[in-house]
Amino acid sequence: KSLGYEILVCDINKEKTKEYKNTITDYRKIPDDYNLVLISTPPSTHYKIIKYLHKKNKKIICEKPLVTNLKEIYDLKENEYKFFNILHFSYGDEIEYFINSDLSKKKVVHIKVYINDPYIENNHIKKEQIPLNGSYLDETINPLSAIQRIYKEDIFYQKTTKFVYEGDDYDYASISKFQMNDVTIDTLVKWNDKGNREKYIDIYLENETIRLDSFNKKVINLTTNEVLYQNDEERMY
Repeated sequence: KSLGYEILVCDINKEKTKEYKNTITDYRKIPDDYNLVLISTPPSTHYKIIKYLHKKNKKIICEKPLVTNLKEIYDLKENEYKFFNILHFSYGDEIEYFINSDLSKKKVVHIKVYINDPYIENNHIKKEQIPLNGSYLDETINPLSAIQRIYKEDIFYQKTTKFVYEGDDYDYASISKFQMNDVTIDTLVKWNDKGNREKYIDIYLENETIRLDSFNKKVINLTTNEVLYQNDEERMY
């Protein structure tokens, strides 16, 4: 609104939109003169909404994950959908520092990722986090987007082990393996560790290991314990 845009809010629940002036309950009824759509629905609905709006020539901003399986992403790719993804994780200041340093030009031999966001309550995934479809879909895309932005190489999925509480539909933790040329990327995502919040990428170079700490906005040389970069400003912007 502050930039002069006219806003239309769409939700199947009218109670959620009653404070807004312009509302509808069906995305298929978005008028032609609204040309930009921000999709923030449950992940399982993204694919069908994207396909419909793309045919209507709408510009689309979609929250992560874009889709929930490989079949859907291959369909979007094969049909030449044009997507430009910007995620706050991959454009963090610590990532920018690493890209602009000589470290990013050194040979990488291995990458390890650790992501922890405590989303567990009474040994179950918190109700408000269930629409995120589990720790793997919610979090794994963030470090991968940063790694791909740094090295500009394709990353290929290998395998995932998921951990699920009895009675929950989605995983509270996941261990995954990816391949980027001859470099193996190992990711550990946890929603169940209440003791800390950590998000970092450890990049193993030939003679040193560099940590890109996205929660604390730091770049640390783990070999020498030297803090190479630190930003104390607010993380989200």
